[in-house]
Amino acid sequence: QDISQRTLTQQKIIESEDRYHTLFNCMDEGYCVVEMLFDAQHKPYDYRFLELNDAFEAQSSLTNATGKTILELIPDFNPGLIATYGRVALTGEPIRFEHDVPELNRWFDIYAFRIKTHENNKIAILFNNITERKLAQLALTENQERLEAFITSSSDAIYSMSADWSEMNHL
Repeated sequence: QDISQRTLTQQKIIESEDRYHTLFNCMDEGYCVVEMLFDAQHKPYDYRFLELNDAFEAQSSLTNATGKTILELIPDFNPGLIATYGRVALTGEPIRFEHDVPELNRWFDIYAFRIKTHENNKIAILFNNITERKLAQLALTENQERLEAFITSSSDAIYSMSADWSEMNHL
């Protein structure tokens, strides 16, 4: 009886892990679990990739990252982002933000949260590559600024018309 209960429990654990891995690898968002590395003063200085999903490489362009640190992969990586992840690990407060990673020529929408372990130095990072959207936003802003500069520097009268030509506004 004792052995069959243990076997049933082990089978349930295996099934639960299979569901986790299926979900983990079916997501189109990049996902990783990292171990934050702290110095003697509890200041984060790096992090090591422990688990990655299939979309991680496509979203980040980092290859063979498991077991490596971010500074091994990108030696001049932004220390501010490492500090942000360190705060998540230390405080347990999750954070969502957009961030430019010039070393990868990409923008990311990032959500980082601590994974509850006895060590409290592991966090999960869920992210999407939003480079195309950010470049489009930047181009739109630049075009709007150029139009405004043209309008304010022009000595001619400029009008805007509605699509059906029923309204005209002086700019």
